[in-house]
Amino acid sequence: MKFDRFVGLGSVVGIILVLTMIAWLGLWGPVDLLYLKVEIAFKQLIETVRSRQSKFTFAPILENDEFSARDLDFEEPPELEEAWMSLDIFPRHLIAEIRNVRSSLRKMKSFKAQIGDRTILYKTSDPANKPWLVEQADNALNDTWHSAAVVVEDLKPLIQELAPEMDENDRLHKIHGSPGPDDFDES
Repeated sequence: MKFDRFVGLGSVVGIILVLTMIAWLGLWGPVDLLYLKVEIAFKQLIETVRSRQSKFTFAPILENDEFSARDLDFEEPPELEEAWMSLDIFPRHLIAEIRNVRSSLRKMKSFKAQIGDRTILYKTSDPANKPWLVEQADNALNDTWHSAAVVVEDLKPLIQELAPEMDENDRLHKIHGSPGPDDFDES
């Protein structure tokens, strides 16, 4: 009987499909989690950098404003290291932006070391004071938050595809339930 040859074929196809699904879910589970972690960490980094950047941006018009190493005290988010170790799961253009974030944060660490314990006055003609570090730090701050913003914006559609958000009406329905007849004011 010819049918006997194909009896095991269904089982083999089923096993292959199950293994494919396990591999697919095992592969994409960490991806969407890392995308979410990077998005949240970079949003916080953007807020922190932008809140401190105004001091550097407006240095040319401020009188006798001092800059210290504390002004450049930014920690590299642990999620950045995690993303760095998994660059292959990010789109190519985001790899460059993640690199820029890391490079800019390391530049700021270098500027912080150059400043040391002293303070810098931007409006000075004394080269020992290194006023150019203020402009270089401002550029590094700009590069940091600009690249982080590109990563956040470009991860949004990928996150939405991997983990879609609930519609606002559905969310309110789940939270508050369906309105009953007593919920409407007839006056």
